[in-house]
Amino acid sequence: QAVDLTDAEETSPDFKGHPSQQVQAIWKNPPQLDWPAAGPFITQTVTCPQQDRLYLIDAWLYAPGKNKYEYMLQLENILNSFDCGAS
Repeated sequence: QAVDLTDAEETSPDFKGHPSQQVQAIWKNPPQLDWPAAGPFITQTVTCPQQDRLYLIDAWLYAPGKNKYEYMLQLENILNSFDCGAS
């Protein structure tokens, strides 16, 4: 997939007390593919210092012909279920 960062939204939310970076934008099939497809995505990094790790969590939505608002809320809830675990 290709990403279109033209209207990307970048934030640095506090993720359950951990530093993070988040990008929301649009993905789409590259022009050379015959199948036109696209949708929104959320990509987030979460730093878990107690594990000395940086996690990448993301969700890509494909729902042609549908209102995507509810689906994006559901994806955000799924991403927010991530936990750095016990220290």
